[in-house]
Amino acid sequence: MKKTSIIFIICFVVIISAKSQISIPIGTQEQINNFFYTKTYIVLKNNFVSDYNFTMKEIIPEEWKITKYEFIKESDFEKYRKDPTKSFLMINKVQLNDDKTETLFDFLVLSLGGNYKTVDEMPTLCAIPLCYSEIKTDNEDYTYKLGILIKFIQNNIEICKNNPTLKPENILDYYKKNASPIQDKIMYIIKDELSPELRNDAAFKRNFSQNYKFSNQDEIEKLIKNQDDKAIIIHQVTQYNKKGLSYSITFLIDTKNANIFSYNFRKIDKENDKYLQITDLYKN
Repeated sequence: MKKTSIIFIICFVVIISAKSQISIPIGTQEQINNFFYTKTYIVLKNNFVSDYNFTMKEIIPEEWKITKYEFIKESDFEKYRKDPTKSFLMINKVQLNDDKTETLFDFLVLSLGGNYKTVDEMPTLCAIPLCYSEIKTDNEDYTYKLGILIKFIQNNIEICKNNPTLKPENILDYYKKNASPIQDKIMYIIKDELSPELRNDAAFKRNFSQNYKFSNQDEIEKLIKNQDDKAIIIHQVTQYNKKGLSYSITFLIDTKNANIFSYNFRKIDKENDKYLQITDLYKN
């Protein structure tokens, strides 16, 4: 394990087939029930000037409701991780199943402590991608959305507890089935994240029939904080890399309850494909 980052390869399954699918890991009922009796350790980066650290210290006291919590540094994680009375919310480096390029993602992961030989064996209760890992730069452009991702993780645990038949393979379908009509919502879109030919109202309206507003990070952060009941935001993880893995993973999430309306997973074949496409924005 590197001293500067926690390397933790979890089973975020991507089935690359004729119909690409995503499944999010969830714990067993016993593991989920045990979680509610733990204290959650929010693992901060060793980089003290990290935007991630600053944002987590700001939003966790407001958003984390499900267990008691405490902040620790990455460098302290190893001495705590074998305690079964502890759980951990942290960024981990994740490699997708069957990816021969060994491309790494940063995931926000909730896991259980215990007397496990390796970090890989620690039970994963929930995980959601943040970004492709940057080796030379600290890519934290997602931090304005951390409030909704924190809420999603907590809601996901409650949903799994109350619906014991849910599995990693069908939990996203559960969210889509129980989502309120998207026609009643407004989708907030950052223009620069769109494919270039869609970045003006006339072109976008020709291709998208739902309610929308071109927005910015500050406005979306306020919508999340205010739990706006009409807003949908977009969380996309994307990159184009000729030598590595190039996929776009997109989630549409409502800011009231952090429910996932829809998701899209697609391969990126050229530079322009890394931006949001119309197919990413419709309920699939």
